[in-house]
Amino acid sequence: MNALAAQLTHAYRREEALYGQVMDLVDEQRRIMETEPDPSEVLLLCQQVEALMVQIEEIEAALQPARQQWQRNREDADGQLDAVLASVESVIAKIAELQRCVQQKLLAYMEGQKERTEGARAAINARKARRLYRAG
Repeated sequence: MNALAAQLTHAYRREEALYGQVMDLVDEQRRIMETEPDPSEVLLLCQQVEALMVQIEEIEAALQPARQQWQRNREDADGQLDAVLASVESVIAKIAELQRCVQQKLLAYMEGQKERTEGARAAINARKARRLYRAG
């Protein structure tokens, strides 16, 4: 492996590890919404995800010149760079699927909350109407 491919492979392995942490956090969000729905806990985990994504963006920014040079040559004799890139893509796809699941569960939770709120509001208005009718 040439030095450029080795540098990129090492950096993408760091990204892969960070994406693994992101996946764990998003999976925890999914678990929360499935067992004890608590959007505030999900939002706290979002902050941790965002911090990890900042680290990934920093790695990406630092790699930009090396990546551009590598794209001109595309030398990866032993395939390690391609393998780690494929792994990163796979992890990103899994994260996206977990995020869709969390989003669906959050939307369902919010819809349930809305229905309960509307039901409570209707009950309060009905009580007020009965009181007004009795008073009048």
